[in-house]
Amino acid sequence: MQYYNIITITYNSKKYISALDQSMQLPSNWTWIIWDNDSKDGTQEQLKLLSKKIKDRSILVLKI
Repeated sequence: MQYYNIITITYNSKKYISALDQSMQLPSNWTWIIWDNDSKDGTQEQLKLLSKKIKDRSILVLKI
């Protein structure tokens, strides 16, 4: 069975991004999904940088 984490962040907050960073580094067989909605608030850029940091994880970036 495949499990997915869907990441939704509605505003740019260092606190929430850093908590997400810690969560993604924990051992897990889940696939992380970053939903790219072309937000201009800086959140999407931070999530994309975060996805590059996590090399041992499956990450899907969905563009809508």
